[in-house]
Amino acid sequence: MRYLYVSLLTTDDYIAGILVLCFSLQSVESKYRCLVLITPNISMRCRSIMESHAIAYKEVEPVGNPTDIRIGHRWYPTYTKLRVFGLAECDKLVYLDADMLILENIDHLFERPHMSATNAGGMLPEKSHWKHMNSGLFVATPSTSLLMNMLSQVGNIEVLTSGGTAEKPNFGSDQDFLNAYYHDWPERAELHLDHKYNILHYHLDAYNRHFGYTLVPGTRRVAVVHYGSYLKPWNLTAAVIVRLCSLEALTLEERALRLWLQMKEDSVSSLEERVHS
Repeated sequence: MRYLYVSLLTTDDYIAGILVLCFSLQSVESKYRCLVLITPNISMRCRSIMESHAIAYKEVEPVGNPTDIRIGHRWYPTYTKLRVFGLAECDKLVYLDADMLILENIDHLFERPHMSATNAGGMLPEKSHWKHMNSGLFVATPSTSLLMNMLSQVGNIEVLTSGGTAEKPNFGSDQDFLNAYYHDWPERAELHLDHKYNILHYHLDAYNRHFGYTLVPGTRRVAVVHYGSYLKPWNLTAAVIVRLCSLEALTLEERALRLWLQMKEDSVSSLEERVHS
């Protein structure tokens, strides 16, 4: 079987996330390589950075967003994620958003069925209404026919009115399309992964308090942290970084941010060692 981890880069702003994601996969000794799908607008600088870190990438044609979400919003280019479903060069893939950090080896996910995922956050009492999948991590068996069928339905099955506000819309991402396409996912218990494979960093303390999830090896440890908010760890201010790196009394959310920063430093050190060896 040909297995691949796959991620997506549609803007230069996420290059730091890609570097840390790929390095974290190496750090947990994954047996499988990661391929990053990129759109034509990705700069030569970012392509060179990926090449220097030995990260494989493939340019794909963007998929237009049919909703009324504004062009500058971070969800606007996410429909291009559908391209992963047509990757004929692999038999199965595990898709990972660029704003994720891998803390444990997750190679065993390749044995899970197509569209295995979590409904990230749905275990929390205040989020009990959320029954659908989070598309930050999922297992997929790609095929050209699947991709073509998906593309034929873009704009026809999902909610096209973003709602909410311009900064915090209710709809407008690939996740909304995928939940419409796989509308029976909430009833497919065999596709529901343990939430440890996709916990949003701002839910960590609540998941610890209610269910005992931790960041400590040998416990009910989180395997994948998802920095899924508008504020990404690579955009933290210098003052916040100093605080995170100097204090010990931190929340789990803060510790997760510090873990990302440490992984970024380790990836830079690893590259420097490789260049000078």
